[in-house]
Amino acid sequence: TEFWNKFWGPEARADVWLILDPQFLRALLSTRPENLCSLTVMATRHLETLAAKLNDLTPDERREIVACVRILTRCLQAVNEDPDGTFAEAYLWRLPPPPPKGPRPPMPPSEDGEAKAATEEKVDPKDEGKVEAKSEETEKAKGSVETKVEQVEDKKADSKEDAKVEETKVLAERIIMVLGKLFFIPQLTLQSQSEIVVEEDGEMVVEDESSNQTMDSNGIMTNILWEKNLEGNMEESQVAPNAMIDADRVVLLECMLVLLSKPLFGTPSSLETDKNYLAALMTSAKGNPYAPTILFSMLNVILNFQFPPATLYTYLTTYTGQRVELVDKCLQVLLILLDHGRIEAAELKSRHPPRARRTNSEVNAGVMEAPTKEELEDTENTENIYLSFFKELRHPTQIKKLYSCICHLLTACQNPKSFFSSEPLECYSECFVLLWKALEENDKFLETIVSSCDLLELLRPLLYFMFECRHDTSKLGLLYSCVFILLRLSGERQFCVSLNKKYDNSLGIALPSFQGTHGDLLILVCHKVVVSSADHLNSMLNGVLTVISNCSPYLTSLSLLSSVKLLNLFDLVTKKKFLYSAPNNPAYASLLLDIFNNLIQYQYAGCPHLIYAIVRRSRIFYTLARPPILYDE
Repeated sequence: TEFWNKFWGPEARADVWLILDPQFLRALLSTRPENLCSLTVMATRHLETLAAKLNDLTPDERREIVACVRILTRCLQAVNEDPDGTFAEAYLWRLPPPPPKGPRPPMPPSEDGEAKAATEEKVDPKDEGKVEAKSEETEKAKGSVETKVEQVEDKKADSKEDAKVEETKVLAERIIMVLGKLFFIPQLTLQSQSEIVVEEDGEMVVEDESSNQTMDSNGIMTNILWEKNLEGNMEESQVAPNAMIDADRVVLLECMLVLLSKPLFGTPSSLETDKNYLAALMTSAKGNPYAPTILFSMLNVILNFQFPPATLYTYLTTYTGQRVELVDKCLQVLLILLDHGRIEAAELKSRHPPRARRTNSEVNAGVMEAPTKEELEDTENTENIYLSFFKELRHPTQIKKLYSCICHLLTACQNPKSFFSSEPLECYSECFVLLWKALEENDKFLETIVSSCDLLELLRPLLYFMFECRHDTSKLGLLYSCVFILLRLSGERQFCVSLNKKYDNSLGIALPSFQGTHGDLLILVCHKVVVSSADHLNSMLNGVLTVISNCSPYLTSLSLLSSVKLLNLFDLVTKKKFLYSAPNNPAYASLLLDIFNNLIQYQYAGCPHLIYAIVRRSRIFYTLARPPILYDE
């Protein structure tokens, strides 16, 4: 105990982080992996001991939890870097060897026992009184010894129970379970003063006289949520953020990120064959009973974030560097959990078969027996529980809050250097991915935002980031995400009609000044993205032109500038060098002809500038109408 306290105890030195640097852990993994396993096991065991106390933790013990989680994060990061994955197979997914069975050998008699027997045989009658006094002292000593023995036996019983838990669960499952408990520790990650009780089935129950309901119909423990928002009125029992608690939450979320980030350390080809079993176990209902509460805690933290703050008081109370980092980490963990796909139950079951199916010979040989047919039938469904609850966000109020939060964060990311800001807000990539997941997975999300939300609040950030990211090849994925979201929105009539609202030049991008609508803004940004990107003749052209084609029947008017830009695009795609260079290139000219036909057929009176531009550049259409000259080989 004294040795391990040097790492996380009150007397832990500040330079322990310098000792456990990544290079040292990599060397330890390659030379002495058993030592790294011992450090991981002891940190996990200490976290389990402290998590069992819940309400009785001292401030020093809460600091020990943070230190253990940080050590665990560093160890797991080194494990993820193992190219062969032998360490994870040998330690994270293997049950500990069973204890040796059979009678214990008799202990040889000690010298003190022989001397005591000899003394009892020969006693001088004159010294009987002294012997009686010594016997009374001996009895008292025996009583104290018996008391100590009882205490030791109690400790042994507790250690036996812990050993039973360790025998039935692999190390990876124990780490996930203890992290789930640590998410709801009072004064560590919770600001609530309510007392938390853990029942026999492992379920957390909050004893709070002021609240009659501790769990809703979805299995969400509402009294231990980090913050309130999606469950009803967020102003009920809402507490101001605490910077220290936010910092502790960030430490836990970082550990979860490391647990889920195994695919980042592999090759692209290995993603198809290697399964992320840690993520599968964390997203299964059996592996993490606190998943619904964790999901809504992270969602509420994201939804309650205000940036930039309206007043100086709001800034001093709610906006801190820890809160920005907490929102960023919540978004990252949430997206990874939602993105994890379904894994076959048989594959997950084979990673940690039941304890009864392993014999001593198999343990010694390092063999993992495959599960039987009966075991596979008893295996629970390993569907992503986080994704299941995310799909159940069907109430219009919940969807409106989520949509408003995404739009608010995206708008804030456009102006990271506001008056009250101390750290920039750069979570726009995560916001776009979360928006795409909501559009793809939740069938009520698109229907609700189209019917009852202002879609221009989302359009402006989309066009802003498309314009700003067009030159950066590292943000090509972000650019495609924006185009795909626009494609999904352009299929809705309400979105296309909303483009006719007047644009007030408030986007803050380097576009020529014009008087027009948001439809003109969409055409100008799409033209700029196509002609000024690193490689404008790519598959993105098809998506951009499809967006404009879907919206064209509903655009009541076009400005002169956007009309000229459309003709410039048509001139670009009808040049012979481009038109005949690939079999699919004529489709781009067909899309632009559809755009012109829709605008002239449905909105002829509102598009005089487009008619004028077509007449002035009629040469392009006449050239395209001529049949190509074919030369004999």
